Amino acid sequence: MNPQDTDYELHGLELLCRIWRCLYNELCSIPKSQPVQGIPLLREQRMQQMLDFIHKHYSESITVDMIAQAGSTSKRECFRCFRSSISQSPTEYLNQYRLAIAAHLLLNTTQSLSCICEQCGFNNVSYFGKLFRNTYGVSPGQYRMKTR
Repeated sequence: MNPQDTDYELHGLELLCRIWRCLYNELCSIPKSQPVQGIPLLREQRMQQMLDFIHKHYSESITVDMIAQAGSTSKRECFRCFRSSISQSPTEYLNQYRLAIAAHLLLNTTQSLSCICEQCGFNNVSYFGKLFRNTYGVSPGQYRMKTR
């Protein structure tokens, strides 16, 4: 190519298009299931660590910072992991898990509501009742009576 030629710019554009086409073909040939730099696998591992932490410590007072620390990540990345994996925030998941345990205890024990509330990590009986009612459509007491 000679810069003096009248079609010099067109040859340059043609070369650029060839380069872009080669790059595009290379990108398209990468298998879709292959994780890019291990990020999906890392998030999956972090999620498992954070979920394990919640399942072991649900009855304790847990903060999002503690959950993030269990996954060796930041609070912000913790929220991203939960949103992308289970479409819930860490707090929403924790509350749903606690409520599932509470529903099990309501059906299978004769413990008082305040005892179950405390055992499941809720510090306030009225807040527990409100969350339970929003999730199950009835109060904890009604749930216990309805299913017996």
